[in-house]
Amino acid sequence: LKSSPPPLIRWFPHPDLLRRPIAAAMGSDRGELARLCSGRNWSKAIRLLDSIVARSPSSIHDLCNRAFCYFQLELHKHVVKDCDRALQLDPALLQAYVLKGKALCALGKNEEALVAWEQGHEIAVRDTIDLKQLLELEELVSSVKIYETVECEDVVDASPCDTKVVISEDRFINTSFTAATTDTKTVVCEENSANSKSSSNSDALLPNNDKDHKDSVSSAKDTTVPHQTPKKQPKTDKKNKAKVKKETNGQAEDVEERRSSDETITLDQALFATKVSKSSKSISLDFRLSRGIAQVNEGRYDQAISIFDQILRETPTYPEALIGRGTAYAFQRELDSAISDFTKAIQSNPSAGEAWKRRGQARAALGEFVEAIDDLTKALEFEPNSPDILHERGIVNFKFKDYNSAVEDLSTCVKRDKKNSSAHTYLGLTLSAVGEYKRAEDEHLLGIKYDGSFLDSWAHLSQLYLDLAYPEKMLDNLEKVLQIDSRFSKAYHLRGILYHGMGRHRSAIKELSTALTLDASSIECLYLRASCHHAIGEYKAAIKDYDDVLDLELDSMDKFVLQCLAFYQKEIALYTASKANLEFSQFNIDDDVDPLFKEYWCKRLHPKNVAEKIQLGRRFSIIAAASCRINASTAWLA
Repeated sequence: LKSSPPPLIRWFPHPDLLRRPIAAAMGSDRGELARLCSGRNWSKAIRLLDSIVARSPSSIHDLCNRAFCYFQLELHKHVVKDCDRALQLDPALLQAYVLKGKALCALGKNEEALVAWEQGHEIAVRDTIDLKQLLELEELVSSVKIYETVECEDVVDASPCDTKVVISEDRFINTSFTAATTDTKTVVCEENSANSKSSSNSDALLPNNDKDHKDSVSSAKDTTVPHQTPKKQPKTDKKNKAKVKKETNGQAEDVEERRSSDETITLDQALFATKVSKSSKSISLDFRLSRGIAQVNEGRYDQAISIFDQILRETPTYPEALIGRGTAYAFQRELDSAISDFTKAIQSNPSAGEAWKRRGQARAALGEFVEAIDDLTKALEFEPNSPDILHERGIVNFKFKDYNSAVEDLSTCVKRDKKNSSAHTYLGLTLSAVGEYKRAEDEHLLGIKYDGSFLDSWAHLSQLYLDLAYPEKMLDNLEKVLQIDSRFSKAYHLRGILYHGMGRHRSAIKELSTALTLDASSIECLYLRASCHHAIGEYKAAIKDYDDVLDLELDSMDKFVLQCLAFYQKEIALYTASKANLEFSQFNIDDDVDPLFKEYWCKRLHPKNVAEKIQLGRRFSIIAAASCRINASTAWLA
């Protein structure tokens, strides 16, 4: 008899044994994180926290710790994102309310900051677990309320009310309420200037760090930033005083560091120590990164590129520096260089959501819409439902004429960011394109409601009224626009279009001429004014404007079409002018104009082929002797 095989014994390891490798990795990460934060190496700490959060997305303390690191680099939009995510997981997390309020205050959103702090304070009062956080929230709330009742000059001189801190997002920070940071914190300021709100986001292309970070350093003692008034520093020798460059009317002059309302840069003396340690190197690196970002925000792109070049010579694959330099290139319209830098940043850190987003924006500006949408979709994997990325992808979908996708993206965007005027405006444009005119009007009005000075919202609403043939509403709208900014050329252009459509050509010429004094390179205004001159028999003026249209440089297919039309209409104007003194019975324009010319004109085709084919044997009675001039005129299209 065969003996039965022995029973299989299955061994199931104890769960603690399975956890040990993960726990060991987490322990080593925590040690490295503590070392990086002690050395003030915030950018590397953020990247380490990225990997920690990827392993444990629900770690609320890591989200707060990463928000804290972002706060040190003045990347306040990322602070708000991480705090919001932490509060979704734990609505009673006081540290998140503190950091979120500070970031909102730094962005100039003082009312929203006060709301965040008051919410945290109510929770702390109901369930007093952390007395330190409770007292800090009380101090923050009272500081805002006190500030609202006093004049700006009564604020402590270490934090002047008219000093603005430039951050990596597209805004200035009001430092009146901003909490003091650690001793090695460097603050980059600029003089009080005009409102720096960008257009859409624009596409605004400003560098942030890698992705939608959701971690932070542990809530240990050295990672908490108490709200306190900075102490006055002792006086120093003139030799030790840091000097900075201040630009006045295009000329640079040296100004000594001082704590007054026109302060340009405040530097920590510790940064100029002669003995440089590893920690001070990392501080210097983050300081230079922050300074480069500030230069981008101030529009000093060459200086920013120089700073990022220095960083990249030391660390060629530093993602944040590559993103910063790429952004500066993008603002200078050096889009190929920008895309190259963003690509290197992605290769260095594939989870750098900011690099994916920036590359998508740059590709969209080049008209590479498919690639742009792919990049922005990838960025959304790292920042799900990010209003900024949804806004950008919605705009690209609109330009790509994928209106349904654009409506979906922009609708989601305005649900998450209700006060985004640009998103409301583009949603209005998209709805108008699909025929939902009432909803389109509502969206444009919402854009104006949330930002009455956003001129694009007014212009697009006027365009909608023009398309719907509401001239009274349109004219009333344009009057309001010009009250906001009398030099807004688009308003005069739109009014010129309206008058042209109503047959009031001389009024249209007047409006278009005003628009051209403000924007001489507007091909649309030139072409329309030429058409108005042509319509009232002012052929010389019409031909001059048509020539100006032909001389402008091409940068889009729409302009190419206008230049083609300008060529054909210029020839018609010349023909009409040559027959102006004849009786109608002595000429017949229908017979005189060659059929091929009419076909190419109707189809808006390249006029060079018309001239060549007609000269080969067909009758070309429109200025027949001017074939050489025609070839010369169309050389720009060759």
